[in-house]
Amino acid sequence: MDIRKYDAGVIEAGLWVSLFHTIPPGMPEFRSEGHCTLECLQEALEAEKPSGIHVFAVLLHAHLAGRGIRLRHFRKGEEMKLLAYDDDFDFNFQEFQYLKEEQTILPGDNLITECRYNTKDRVGMTWGGLSTRSEMCLSYLLYYPRINLTRCASIPDIMEQLQFIGVKEIYRPVT
Repeated sequence: MDIRKYDAGVIEAGLWVSLFHTIPPGMPEFRSEGHCTLECLQEALEAEKPSGIHVFAVLLHAHLAGRGIRLRHFRKGEEMKLLAYDDDFDFNFQEFQYLKEEQTILPGDNLITECRYNTKDRVGMTWGGLSTRSEMCLSYLLYYPRINLTRCASIPDIMEQLQFIGVKEIYRPVT
């Protein structure tokens, strides 16, 4: 019996799927980004694999308003080669992109999943969610050797979003 040398794993990186992810209507181009922070990767990798993990394929994922997705990779503040991108994203044609050369993720690296949307034809707000009319901004990294990390995502800053739509102050009722 031949046992393989490594187990592979999947990491979901990007923007946490939630109603905090908002995309205004009538926008020919709107960008969102989700961060897999260096603190998250540092903690997970140093505990198990200080020499890093090897990414060999990436699936980029958004829904019907998605027009482009990029998975950016940073090390010590310097941007590395894009891990994956699709500047002409089509919800109906999603597939894993197998990398020509495996890319190593080290403790202290960080990843940004950057999504571009078009909501010109929409009259209401598009919210983050599971439905195809809702949105997501995710990338799925296939890598080895497997570590105990399945999701590395961020949530948008709700205060920044409220300012964007013109909210100046929030009054909290006294309880």
